[in-house]
Amino acid sequence: MGSRMNARLLSLFLIALCSLAPQSGAETIRLAASTPMPSYADPLAIDSGNGLIPAIFDSLTVVDDDGTLTPSLALRWELVNATTWHFQLRPGVVFSNGVTLDAEIVADFLNFLASPEALIYPVVREADTIEGVRALGPLTIEVTTRRPDAVLARKLSRIPIIPIDVWKEMGRTEFSKAPVGTGPYVVDQWGAGGASGVTLTGAEGSWRRPKDVDTVEYVVLTDPSARLQSLLSNSVDISIAIDLDSISTVEEAGYRVRTQLGSIVLALALRNCDGARPVMQDVRVRQALTLAVDRRSIIESLMGSDEALIRQGGTPGLLGYNPDLAPLDFDPERAKALLNDAGFNYDDPLVVGVFTGQFLSDALIYQLVAQYWSAVGVKSEIRRLAFPEYIRRFESGDWDGIDIMSAVWSHYQLGDVSRSLKRYAGAHAAPLFCAPELVDDVFATDSETNEERRDQKLQDLMARLHNQVPSIPLARYVSVTAHSPRIVEFRSRTGAILFERIRVEESAN
Repeated sequence: MGSRMNARLLSLFLIALCSLAPQSGAETIRLAASTPMPSYADPLAIDSGNGLIPAIFDSLTVVDDDGTLTPSLALRWELVNATTWHFQLRPGVVFSNGVTLDAEIVADFLNFLASPEALIYPVVREADTIEGVRALGPLTIEVTTRRPDAVLARKLSRIPIIPIDVWKEMGRTEFSKAPVGTGPYVVDQWGAGGASGVTLTGAEGSWRRPKDVDTVEYVVLTDPSARLQSLLSNSVDISIAIDLDSISTVEEAGYRVRTQLGSIVLALALRNCDGARPVMQDVRVRQALTLAVDRRSIIESLMGSDEALIRQGGTPGLLGYNPDLAPLDFDPERAKALLNDAGFNYDDPLVVGVFTGQFLSDALIYQLVAQYWSAVGVKSEIRRLAFPEYIRRFESGDWDGIDIMSAVWSHYQLGDVSRSLKRYAGAHAAPLFCAPELVDDVFATDSETNEERRDQKLQDLMARLHNQVPSIPLARYVSVTAHSPRIVEFRSRTGAILFERIRVEESAN
C-alpha cells in the first residue's frame, strides 16, 4: 500500500483501496490480511504466516497440507548415505534481478546458513545439521550433514532461497524492503512502516509467473470486523480469517467462503519451566485446568458442529499422530478434587497471556475458558498481547509473571509432529513447558530413516508428553477465507495464498 494510506483509520483504507484501479490488461487482487509485517519481507526471519514470503521466494521443497513433500526449486532428491543428500535443481529458474539460479548460488547460500555468522537469524534452525554444501554440476548440489537427518528435505521447505551475495551487498534491512527471489511476485511499494501493507506486482521471469493476477495489494486489518466490512464494501477481494458467525452474512451477500481444517492446534501452554510458580509445576493442577473446560461445547457453539474438536496436540493423518491417547474430557467434579488435592490457592488468580486474531473467534474461546475455570473456583486474569510483544516474549522468555500462554501445536511446516514435540519438551531458547527427559529421544527421531519406525517413535513420545499435560488443546485450526465471486478459482495452502494460480473473471478496464 502507498504511504498516503493511514493504517490507523479504516475509512481512509477503504477510500484509498477503492481508488486504486488496475492497470490496463492486468488483474488486481486486494487482500485484507490479519497479521502485520513487522520485518518487511525478511527471508531469514520467522515467517509470520501472512503469506508474503511464499509469494516472493521459493524453497527447494514444499510440504503440502496433507504432509506430502513435493518439488519446488528442487525437482528430485535422494539420501545417498546416512549423512549425504543429492538435490537436482529445476532448470531455467531466474531471480527477480535477472540472474539465473544454479547450484553454486544455492550452495553458497546454504553454506552461509551453516556458518557461525548466520546463527543470529531465526531461519538458521532449519539448517542446523548442515555441515557443508557443494555443487556437483550446474544443477546438482550435495548436502552433507553432521549427523543423520532424515527430515532434511522437509526442513529445507522452510528456507527461502536467495542470492547471498546480493543480500550481503544490500544488507538485511534493505534486502527485506526490496527482496530478490524466484517467486511469482516482487515488492512494488510498502505501506507506512512496512507493517500496514504492501503492493506486489508479477515477476514476468518467474517460473511460477502469475496466470491472471498481476498485482496483489495487501492491507493489514487486525480487527476481524474491519476485514469483514472491507470485503462487504468491495474494498478488498479476499478477507482472511473471518469469524464463523459471519459466514452466513458473507454468503447471503453473494460472496464465497472457503473453510478448511489445518494441521495446527490452538492451545493454552501451561508453563512449568524454571521460574514458573509451583502451582503450575503440579501435574494435578494442569490436569484440573484441562478437565474444567468443556471444549466440545465451545467448539459446537462456535461452529455448529464438533469438526474442529481436538483432544491432543497432534492432528489426524500426520506422522506421529497418536489416536490412542486418553483425552482429558470435561469433568468439573474431578477437576475440583484434583485442585483440592494439590492444595490450590483459589484466591490467587492465574495470569493468562493471549494474542488474538489468528484463530477464528479465539478471543471468545479464551473468555469461555476463563468462565469454565471460574465455575470450579479458579480465578484468572487475561492479558491481551500485541503481536510484536507476543513474538518478543516467545523469543526472549520474558514471561513477566504469565502462568499460561496462548500457543499452538503447529505441524504444517514439516508434515509431522516432531517440531512441536521439541518445543513442548523444552528444546527452545525460551521454553514454556519443559520435559527434559524427552528431549534427546525427540531429536533421535530425526535420524530414523525408516518412516514406519519413525512414526511409531513419534507416537510413543506424544503419549509420554501427553501424560504430563503440557497444554490445553482447544481447537483445530479452521481457516475461513471469504472472497469475491469474481474469483472463479482459489488456491491456497496453510500460510500461503497461491495468488499466481488464482483465476479471475476478466474485469472491464
